[in-house]
Amino acid sequence: MPLYVGPQKIKTLNAGGQKAKEAWLWNGSAWKKVFSTVPPFGFIDEFNTAYPDSLGPAWTYMSGVKGRVVNGHAVLAATGTTSKVVCWYRPAGVVAPQDDVAVRFRLTAPTPYALGNDNETIAALRCTDDASTDDGVWAVFIGGKARIMTMIGGKQTARGIQGTFPFDVDLEFRAVDRTYSVVRLDTQAVITSWPDSANESKMDATHRAFKIALTGNYPLFQQQYNSPAIDRFESKLPDSSSTKT
Repeated sequence: MPLYVGPQKIKTLNAGGQKAKEAWLWNGSAWKKVFSTVPPFGFIDEFNTAYPDSLGPAWTYMSGVKGRVVNGHAVLAATGTTSKVVCWYRPAGVVAPQDDVAVRFRLTAPTPYALGNDNETIAALRCTDDASTDDGVWAVFIGGKARIMTMIGGKQTARGIQGTFPFDVDLEFRAVDRTYSVVRLDTQAVITSWPDSANESKMDATHRAFKIALTGNYPLFQQQYNSPAIDRFESKLPDSSSTKT
């Protein structure tokens, strides 16, 4: 439960000249924590170093085929299969110190492969720090459209209304309380959002990791088609521009 002054979330709180670590309020039946300091947190990968069969040492391979870093971005590695395949990765050892989180990233054309309109790239929040993809809230980017989806106990559900996203523009996928939004940072326009008014998504200390997925296929007698490539990825705590949408 964050503490606000007007539209701004309080980052520091002083009492009698001392910086407070926590603040609590009585709501009539129980004490509620309304403020707490958190340690510095962040993860950034610009994908500047090429790797032929991985996303580099900063990432933990989870499942599927392998990814690769080429031309300054992360893509699915070469595959000879005609059916769609996926690779899942998570930043190694990166777990947020609080529930409210955000990821910033840019999507771009998946060179040297062709862009497939039926192949999706996924940025996932509020995940477990393991190889499971059974729980989390996903921002899914496919065919020029973005939509929020949930995985709850292995069941996938589309949420909100899809919107159009641009290539080569910084995007942010935010989880603030139980509101999830994808925002383009150049204009602060909300591309898609979902308010979890029924408290369906999992929000607790065991769901603070981040994951990404890339997909692709190689139709018979054609060429490899991939989902949008990721040319920058940052996991962070929301700042004042992220707390209201």
